[in-house]
Amino acid sequence: MIYQGVTFVTPELDILPDVNGVLITKAGVYEGQFHKGKAQGKGEFITRPTGLRNDKTIKYKGIWKNGILVSGTITNDHFKFKGTFVNGIAEGQGAIKFKDTHSIYKGDFKDGKYNAQATRAIYKTEDYIYQG
Repeated sequence: MIYQGVTFVTPELDILPDVNGVLITKAGVYEGQFHKGKAQGKGEFITRPTGLRNDKTIKYKGIWKNGILVSGTITNDHFKFKGTFVNGIAEGQGAIKFKDTHSIYKGDFKDGKYNAQATRAIYKTEDYIYQG
């Protein structure tokens, strides 16, 4: 782990990232705001591919709380999601666009899945538009 930025020293004398900085780990790179060692506020985390089959870079950008993304975007080779999250899972209002089909879903998400019954939703492909 490599960190560049302001630090916070705990009573146990642990040195933790604090305020703003860049944290590089085996999993990837986080650049943004910290509070007592955890991502807090605006920031971006980009994963580092491990070399395993189908392992691609994923970008998480937005507002973080206690080290977890709570609102913002997740982008990878297949889709871009923008919305809100609970425990890192899409929850509440959001929109997802699939890069290969250009289809879009805008509406409510529950446990990371479409929840079109809960609110108005729009699902659009090149051939079809659904508004509920």
